[in-house]
Amino acid sequence: MRKRDALKGRPEKLATEQVPTPEWADVGIADMTIREMTSLELDRWQMDCHEKKRKKLGGKLAFRASAIVRCALDDDGSKMFQESDASWLALKGASVISRIFAAIRRLNNLDDDDSEDGTPEKNPSASDTSGASATG
Repeated sequence: MRKRDALKGRPEKLATEQVPTPEWADVGIADMTIREMTSLELDRWQMDCHEKKRKKLGGKLAFRASAIVRCALDDDGSKMFQESDASWLALKGASVISRIFAAIRRLNNLDDDDSEDGTPEKNPSASDTSGASATG
């Protein structure tokens, strides 16, 4: 079997992390399972954030909640939230939202090169201008 075919057929195991959410224990959510995004999901989230900024629709508004919507899992492993839930989730306490978002950053290798909204813009001059092909 070719390596390409082996990789293509391999089921993906996305990393997960349990995040304590004692603020929500009274509604049965003492902790929340957060999972790594697929590369496509991460690209879409970053593009959504970028598009909101470009259109001046408050791109930074609810970007953490939007990431949580994409990564939070229910007890059965299904997605806990719907995309439309980001608007009310953004109104929850900053401490718990930031704690959950920190786990999302860790699981998805979002580091200091990524701005607060998930889009790489802190140092725009650092973009790759070598002309190297991204398709390898």
